[in-house]
Amino acid sequence: MRILAIAVSGMTAARQRLTVAAENTVHMLDRGPPDQVFRARMVTTKATAGGGVSVAINERRPAVLPVPNPDSTGGVSLFAPNVDPVVEAVEMIRARTAFAAAARLVSVESERSHRLLDILDTEDGGHRG
Repeated sequence: MRILAIAVSGMTAARQRLTVAAENTVHMLDRGPPDQVFRARMVTTKATAGGGVSVAINERRPAVLPVPNPDSTGGVSLFAPNVDPVVEAVEMIRARTAFAAAARLVSVESERSHRLLDILDTEDGGHRG
């Protein structure tokens, strides 16, 4: 059962990585004052003692960057999220690959469990109880 818990934690981490990358991408063209513009985020994962991973979502450093304001003549600057679409695409690919690997682990563990039950059923003469 521990193997499944490890795989599920990996799948959860991959889902969160994909979600954050997608949110960053959706907001990459946002512009506004620094306190109102979307703040780019990043996911960090850490191995846990019992197996699996824990996930933390934090603001990217820096979360926003100044950009030129076409409507201003040297006045207030606009800010944009610190989002690089190439980095976000790579994060999405990493998330997809990690999710697929964890899902495969669930599938292999399920097959192993079924085979073990078949062996036990055969040894018991088909009488489990």
